[in-house]
Amino acid sequence: MKIKIVYLISSLRGCGPTNVLYNLVDNLDRGGCDIVIITLKEAVSNNLKNVFEKNGIKCLCLNISKIDTFVFGHRKLKKALLSLKPDVVHAHCWRSTWLLSKVDGAFVRIATLHCYPHIDYKYAHGSVLGRLMYFSHLCSLRRMDVVVACSNAISIEMKRKASLYCYTIQNGVSGKYDDCSKGIKDDLHDFSDQVVLLCIGAFNKRKNQIEVLTNFRPFLIDNRMKIIFLGDGTYRRECESYNIKNAVFMGNVDNVFMYLDKADGIVSASKAEGMPMAVLEALMRGVPKYILSDIAPHREIASMFRDNIKLVDFSNLSEQDLMDVYNFLSGENNRQEVIKEANKKVSAELMSQNYMKLYKKLLSI
Repeated sequence: MKIKIVYLISSLRGCGPTNVLYNLVDNLDRGGCDIVIITLKEAVSNNLKNVFEKNGIKCLCLNISKIDTFVFGHRKLKKALLSLKPDVVHAHCWRSTWLLSKVDGAFVRIATLHCYPHIDYKYAHGSVLGRLMYFSHLCSLRRMDVVVACSNAISIEMKRKASLYCYTIQNGVSGKYDDCSKGIKDDLHDFSDQVVLLCIGAFNKRKNQIEVLTNFRPFLIDNRMKIIFLGDGTYRRECESYNIKNAVFMGNVDNVFMYLDKADGIVSASKAEGMPMAVLEALMRGVPKYILSDIAPHREIASMFRDNIKLVDFSNLSEQDLMDVYNFLSGENNRQEVIKEANKKVSAELMSQNYMKLYKKLLSI
Protein backbone atom coordinates (compact mmCIF):
# COMPACT_ATOMS: atom_id res chain seq x y z
CA MET A 1 0.00 0.00 0.00
CA LYS A 2 1.36 3.40 -1.01
CA ILE A 3 0.94 6.25 1.45
CA LYS A 4 -0.32 9.47 -0.13
CA ILE A 5 1.39 12.41 1.57
CA VAL A 6 0.67 16.11 1.05
CA TYR A 7 3.17 18.59 2.46
CA LEU A 8 2.04 22.15 3.17
CA ILE A 9 4.44 25.09 3.29
CA SER A 10 4.15 28.84 2.74
CA SER A 11 6.51 28.83 -0.26
CA LEU A 12 9.56 27.04 -1.59
CA ARG A 13 11.87 29.98 -0.98
CA GLY A 14 15.35 28.78 -0.06
CA CYS A 15 15.40 28.83 3.75
CA GLY A 16 15.64 26.42 6.69
CA PRO A 17 12.14 24.81 6.58
CA THR A 18 12.30 24.47 2.77
CA ASN A 19 15.69 22.77 3.01
CA VAL A 20 14.39 20.43 5.70
CA LEU A 21 11.40 19.58 3.51
CA TYR A 22 13.62 18.87 0.53
CA ASN A 23 15.89 16.60 2.56
CA LEU A 24 12.80 14.82 3.89
CA VAL A 25 11.10 14.11 0.55
CA ASP A 26 14.37 13.42 -1.28
CA ASN A 27 15.10 10.53 1.06
CA LEU A 28 11.65 8.97 1.37
CA ASP A 29 11.11 5.60 -0.31
CA ARG A 30 9.20 6.57 -3.47
CA GLY A 31 8.08 2.99 -3.88
CA GLY A 32 6.16 3.31 -0.64
CA CYS A 33 4.60 6.77 -1.00
CA ASP A 34 3.16 9.33 -3.39
CA ILE A 35 4.20 12.92 -2.59
CA VAL A 36 2.61 16.28 -3.43
CA ILE A 37 3.74 19.66 -2.11
CA ILE A 38 1.19 22.45 -1.78
CA THR A 39 2.53 25.97 -1.35
CA LEU A 40 0.39 28.92 -0.30
CA LYS A 41 2.26 31.32 -2.58
CA GLU A 42 5.04 31.39 -5.15
CA ALA A 43 8.42 32.52 -3.88
CA VAL A 44 9.44 35.87 -5.36
CA SER A 45 13.16 35.13 -5.13
CA ASN A 46 15.36 32.08 -4.55
CA ASN A 47 12.48 29.80 -5.54
CA LEU A 48 13.48 26.14 -5.24
CA LYS A 49 10.37 24.79 -6.96
CA ASN A 50 12.36 23.58 -9.97
CA VAL A 51 14.70 21.66 -7.67
CA PHE A 52 11.76 19.73 -6.23
CA GLU A 53 10.16 19.14 -9.63
CA LYS A 54 13.42 17.90 -11.18
CA ASN A 55 13.40 15.28 -8.45
CA GLY A 56 9.94 14.11 -9.51
CA ILE A 57 7.98 15.92 -6.78
CA LYS A 58 4.64 17.39 -7.87
CA CYS A 59 4.19 20.98 -6.65
CA LEU A 60 0.90 22.88 -6.54
CA CYS A 61 0.30 26.50 -5.52
CA LEU A 62 -2.91 27.87 -3.98
CA ASN A 63 -1.89 31.53 -4.56
CA ILE A 64 -3.24 32.67 -1.21
CA SER A 65 -2.16 36.04 0.15
CA LYS A 66 -1.70 36.59 3.87
CA ILE A 67 -5.08 38.34 4.08
CA ASP A 68 -6.80 35.67 1.96
CA THR A 69 -5.52 33.05 4.38
CA PHE A 70 -8.06 34.19 6.96
CA VAL A 71 -10.93 34.80 4.49
CA PHE A 72 -11.21 31.87 2.09
CA GLY A 73 -7.85 30.11 2.32
CA HIS A 74 -9.25 27.08 4.13
CA ARG A 75 -11.83 26.57 1.34
CA LYS A 76 -9.12 26.51 -1.33
CA LEU A 77 -7.06 24.07 0.72
CA LYS A 78 -10.07 21.84 1.37
CA LYS A 79 -10.89 21.72 -2.36
CA ALA A 80 -7.30 20.71 -3.19
CA LEU A 81 -7.25 18.00 -0.52
CA LEU A 82 -10.62 16.58 -1.64
CA SER A 83 -9.12 16.17 -5.11
CA LEU A 84 -5.85 14.61 -3.91
CA LYS A 85 -7.35 12.31 -1.25
CA PRO A 86 -4.20 12.10 0.92
CA ASP A 87 -3.59 9.76 3.83
CA VAL A 88 -1.30 12.26 5.58
CA VAL A 89 -1.21 16.07 5.44
CA HIS A 90 1.95 17.52 6.95
CA ALA A 91 2.31 21.27 7.59
CA HIS A 92 5.68 23.03 7.94
CA CYS A 93 4.94 26.67 8.81
CA TRP A 94 2.63 28.92 10.81
CA ARG A 95 0.21 29.75 7.98
CA SER A 96 -0.06 26.21 6.64
CA THR A 97 -0.66 24.84 10.15
CA TRP A 98 -3.39 27.44 10.75
CA LEU A 99 -5.12 26.51 7.48
CA LEU A 100 -4.84 22.79 8.11
CA SER A 101 -6.42 23.22 11.54
CA LYS A 102 -9.53 24.60 9.77
CA VAL A 103 -9.93 21.64 7.41
CA ASP A 104 -11.38 18.27 8.37
CA GLY A 105 -10.94 15.13 6.32
CA ALA A 106 -10.14 11.44 6.27
CA PHE A 107 -6.44 12.05 6.74
CA VAL A 108 -3.89 12.38 9.53
CA ARG A 109 -2.89 15.98 10.34
CA ILE A 110 0.73 16.60 11.31
CA ALA A 111 2.66 19.83 11.89
CA THR A 112 6.38 20.25 12.42
CA LEU A 113 7.72 22.99 14.68
CA HIS A 114 10.98 24.37 13.28
CA CYS A 115 11.47 27.02 15.97
CA TYR A 116 10.46 28.28 19.39
CA PRO A 117 7.34 30.19 18.28
CA HIS A 118 7.09 32.31 21.44
CA ILE A 119 10.68 33.50 20.91
CA ASP A 120 11.14 33.63 17.14
CA TYR A 121 7.90 35.48 16.39
CA LYS A 122 8.79 38.14 18.94
CA TYR A 123 12.20 38.72 17.32
CA ALA A 124 10.75 38.71 13.80
CA HIS A 125 7.50 40.64 14.29
CA GLY A 126 7.69 42.54 17.58
CA SER A 127 6.11 41.87 20.95
CA VAL A 128 2.44 42.50 20.12
CA LEU A 129 2.13 40.78 16.73
CA GLY A 130 4.61 38.10 17.77
CA ARG A 131 2.50 37.23 20.79
CA LEU A 132 -0.68 37.05 18.70
CA MET A 133 1.03 34.79 16.18
CA TYR A 134 2.30 32.54 18.93
CA PHE A 135 -1.10 32.02 20.53
CA SER A 136 -2.83 31.45 17.18
CA HIS A 137 -0.11 28.95 16.22
CA LEU A 138 -0.49 27.20 19.56
CA CYS A 139 -4.27 26.88 19.04
CA SER A 140 -3.66 25.43 15.58
CA LEU A 141 -1.09 22.96 16.87
CA ARG A 142 -3.54 21.66 19.47
CA ARG A 143 -5.87 20.65 16.63
CA MET A 144 -3.23 18.44 14.98
CA ASP A 145 -3.15 14.67 15.42
CA VAL A 146 0.59 14.92 16.06
CA VAL A 147 3.01 17.81 16.51
CA VAL A 148 6.64 17.06 15.65
CA ALA A 149 9.51 19.13 17.06
CA CYS A 150 12.75 19.26 15.09
CA SER A 151 14.81 18.99 18.29
CA ASN A 152 14.50 17.63 21.81
CA ALA A 153 15.09 21.18 23.04
CA ILE A 154 11.88 22.41 21.38
CA SER A 155 9.91 19.42 22.70
CA ILE A 156 11.02 20.11 26.25
CA GLU A 157 10.38 23.86 25.99
CA MET A 158 6.89 23.51 24.47
CA LYS A 159 5.88 21.03 27.17
CA ARG A 160 7.16 23.44 29.84
CA LYS A 161 5.80 26.60 28.26
CA ALA A 162 2.47 25.44 26.87
CA SER A 163 1.83 21.89 28.09
CA LEU A 164 2.07 20.85 24.44
CA TYR A 165 3.39 17.34 23.84
CA CYS A 166 5.66 17.05 20.79
CA TYR A 167 7.04 13.96 19.10
CA THR A 168 10.72 14.60 18.40
CA ILE A 169 12.36 13.93 15.04
CA GLN A 170 15.65 15.77 14.72
CA ASN A 171 16.43 17.60 11.50
CA GLY A 172 18.80 15.83 9.16
CA VAL A 173 20.93 16.96 6.24
CA SER A 174 22.09 15.31 3.06
CA GLY A 175 25.62 14.16 2.40
CA LYS A 176 25.03 14.23 -1.36
CA TYR A 177 26.91 17.26 -2.70
CA ASP A 178 28.53 18.36 -5.91
CA ASP A 179 32.25 19.13 -5.96
CA CYS A 180 32.29 22.65 -4.55
CA SER A 181 35.98 23.07 -3.86
CA LYS A 182 36.63 25.41 -6.81
CA GLY A 183 35.61 29.00 -7.30
CA ILE A 184 36.15 30.37 -3.81
CA LYS A 185 38.40 33.36 -3.28
CA ASP A 186 42.01 32.44 -2.50
CA ASP A 187 42.30 35.29 0.00
CA LEU A 188 40.54 33.19 2.63
CA HIS A 189 43.99 31.88 3.46
CA ASP A 190 46.10 34.99 2.93
CA PHE A 191 47.79 34.23 6.27
CA SER A 192 49.16 30.71 6.60
CA ASP A 193 48.60 30.59 10.36
CA GLN A 194 45.14 32.19 10.28
CA VAL A 195 42.05 30.45 11.64
CA VAL A 196 39.16 30.87 9.17
CA LEU A 197 35.67 30.88 10.69
CA LEU A 198 32.28 31.10 9.00
CA CYS A 199 29.29 32.86 10.52
CA ILE A 200 26.20 31.88 8.51
CA GLY A 201 22.68 33.29 8.67
CA ALA A 202 20.43 36.29 8.22
CA PHE A 203 21.63 39.44 9.99
CA ASN A 204 19.20 40.12 12.84
CA LYS A 205 19.04 40.45 16.61
CA ARG A 206 18.35 36.75 17.09
CA LYS A 207 21.42 35.65 15.12
CA ASN A 208 23.45 38.23 17.07
CA GLN A 209 26.42 38.69 14.72
CA ILE A 210 27.50 41.87 16.52
CA GLU A 211 28.64 39.88 19.57
CA VAL A 212 30.74 37.68 17.30
CA LEU A 213 32.48 40.77 15.94
CA THR A 214 33.06 42.50 19.26
CA ASN A 215 34.32 39.38 21.06
CA PHE A 216 36.72 38.20 18.36
CA ARG A 217 37.96 41.66 17.43
CA PRO A 218 41.44 41.18 19.04
CA PHE A 219 42.10 38.04 16.99
CA LEU A 220 40.86 39.71 13.81
CA ILE A 221 43.00 42.80 14.24
CA ASP A 222 46.23 40.88 14.88
CA ASN A 223 45.64 38.58 11.86
CA ARG A 224 45.28 35.38 13.87
CA MET A 225 41.72 34.94 12.64
CA LYS A 226 39.44 35.72 9.70
CA ILE A 227 35.64 35.55 9.93
CA ILE A 228 33.58 35.22 6.76
CA PHE A 229 29.96 36.34 7.22
CA LEU A 230 27.49 34.70 4.83
CA GLY A 231 23.99 36.17 4.66
CA ASP A 232 22.18 39.46 4.54
CA GLY A 233 19.61 41.39 6.51
CA THR A 234 18.72 44.36 8.63
CA TYR A 235 21.87 44.49 10.76
CA ARG A 236 24.48 43.76 8.13
CA ARG A 237 25.20 47.45 7.58
CA GLU A 238 25.62 48.02 11.32
CA CYS A 239 28.10 45.13 11.52
CA GLU A 240 30.04 46.44 8.52
CA SER A 241 30.22 49.89 10.11
CA TYR A 242 32.55 48.47 12.78
CA ASN A 243 35.12 48.30 9.96
CA ILE A 244 37.10 45.52 11.61
CA LYS A 245 40.04 44.03 9.76
CA ASN A 246 39.60 40.39 8.64
CA ALA A 247 35.81 40.53 9.00
CA VAL A 248 34.56 39.77 5.46
CA PHE A 249 30.91 40.22 4.47
CA MET A 250 29.96 38.15 1.42
CA GLY A 251 26.19 38.58 1.54
CA ASN A 252 24.00 35.76 0.22
CA VAL A 253 26.03 33.25 -1.78
CA ASP A 254 24.89 30.61 -4.26
CA ASN A 255 26.91 27.76 -2.79
CA VAL A 256 27.71 27.79 0.91
CA PHE A 257 29.52 24.46 0.58
CA MET A 258 32.43 26.12 -1.23
CA TYR A 259 33.09 28.07 1.96
CA LEU A 260 32.51 25.10 4.26
CA ASP A 261 35.26 23.23 2.43
CA LYS A 262 37.76 26.00 3.25
CA ALA A 263 36.67 26.78 6.81
CA ASP A 264 38.43 25.71 9.99
CA GLY A 265 35.31 26.30 12.04
CA ILE A 266 31.82 27.73 12.50
CA VAL A 267 30.84 30.45 14.95
CA SER A 268 27.30 31.29 16.05
CA ALA A 269 26.20 33.62 18.84
CA SER A 270 22.52 32.97 18.10
CA LYS A 271 20.09 33.65 20.94
CA ALA A 272 17.53 31.08 19.74
CA GLU A 273 17.43 28.22 17.24
CA GLY A 274 15.19 25.28 16.44
CA MET A 275 17.75 22.81 15.16
CA PRO A 276 20.33 24.95 13.31
CA MET A 277 20.65 23.70 9.74
CA ALA A 278 23.86 25.66 9.12
CA VAL A 279 25.62 23.73 11.88
CA LEU A 280 24.25 20.37 10.69
CA GLU A 281 25.28 21.06 7.09
CA ALA A 282 28.76 22.08 8.24
CA LEU A 283 29.12 18.84 10.21
CA MET A 284 28.06 16.79 7.20
CA ARG A 285 30.67 18.65 5.15
CA GLY A 286 33.37 17.88 7.70
CA VAL A 287 33.99 21.33 9.23
CA PRO A 288 35.91 20.30 12.35
CA LYS A 289 35.41 23.00 15.03
CA TYR A 290 32.41 25.01 16.34
CA ILE A 291 32.11 27.94 18.73
CA LEU A 292 28.42 28.13 19.62
CA SER A 293 26.27 30.08 22.04
CA ASP A 294 25.17 28.10 25.08
CA ILE A 295 21.52 27.54 24.11
CA ALA A 296 19.55 24.29 24.31
CA PRO A 297 19.64 23.26 20.60
CA HIS A 298 23.40 23.90 20.47
CA ARG A 299 23.81 21.82 23.65
CA GLU A 300 21.82 19.07 21.97
CA ILE A 301 24.22 18.96 19.02
CA ALA A 302 27.24 19.30 21.31
CA SER A 303 26.15 16.17 23.19
CA MET A 304 26.59 14.23 19.92
CA PHE A 305 29.88 15.89 18.87
CA ARG A 306 31.67 16.57 22.15
CA ASP A 307 35.17 16.86 20.67
CA ASN A 308 34.13 19.32 17.95
CA ILE A 309 31.93 21.86 19.72
CA LYS A 310 32.71 24.43 22.39
CA LEU A 311 29.79 26.25 24.01
CA VAL A 312 30.38 29.79 25.25
CA ASP A 313 28.50 32.69 26.80
CA PHE A 314 29.12 35.45 24.26
CA SER A 315 27.80 38.09 26.66
CA ASN A 316 30.48 37.29 29.24
CA LEU A 317 33.71 36.17 27.54
CA SER A 318 36.89 36.92 29.50
CA GLU A 319 40.37 37.17 27.98
CA GLN A 320 41.11 33.67 29.27
CA ASP A 321 37.90 32.37 27.72
CA LEU A 322 38.95 33.84 24.38
CA MET A 323 42.37 32.20 24.59
CA ASP A 324 40.70 28.88 25.39
CA VAL A 325 38.53 29.34 22.29
CA TYR A 326 41.54 30.12 20.12
CA ASN A 327 43.48 27.11 21.43
CA PHE A 328 40.45 24.90 20.81
CA LEU A 329 40.21 26.14 17.22
CA SER A 330 43.92 25.59 16.69
CA GLY A 331 43.80 21.96 17.82
CA GLU A 332 43.92 18.82 15.69
CA ASN A 333 41.28 18.42 12.98
CA ASN A 334 39.95 15.32 11.24
CA ARG A 335 37.35 16.24 8.64
CA GLN A 336 36.70 12.65 7.54
CA GLU A 337 35.95 11.55 11.10
CA VAL A 338 33.44 14.41 11.45
CA ILE A 339 31.71 13.37 8.21
CA LYS A 340 31.57 9.74 9.39
CA GLU A 341 29.93 10.74 12.69
CA ALA A 342 27.53 13.15 10.97
CA ASN A 343 26.29 10.41 8.64
CA LYS A 344 25.53 8.26 11.67
CA LYS A 345 23.79 10.94 13.73
CA VAL A 346 22.30 13.79 11.67
CA SER A 347 21.67 12.41 8.18
CA ALA A 348 18.62 13.22 6.06
CA GLU A 349 18.17 9.48 5.53
CA LEU A 350 17.71 8.97 9.28
CA MET A 351 15.24 11.87 9.49
CA SER A 352 13.15 10.51 6.59
CA GLN A 353 13.13 7.01 8.04
CA ASN A 354 11.85 8.37 11.35
CA TYR A 355 9.08 10.35 9.65
CA MET A 356 8.00 7.31 7.62
CA LYS A 357 7.86 5.23 10.82
CA LEU A 358 5.61 7.91 12.34
CA TYR A 359 3.31 8.01 9.29
CA LYS A 360 2.91 4.23 9.34
CA LYS A 361 2.29 4.22 13.07
CA LEU A 362 -0.45 6.84 12.76
CA LEU A 363 -2.05 4.95 9.87
CA SER A 364 -1.67 1.60 11.68
CA ILE A 365 0.30 0.12 8.80
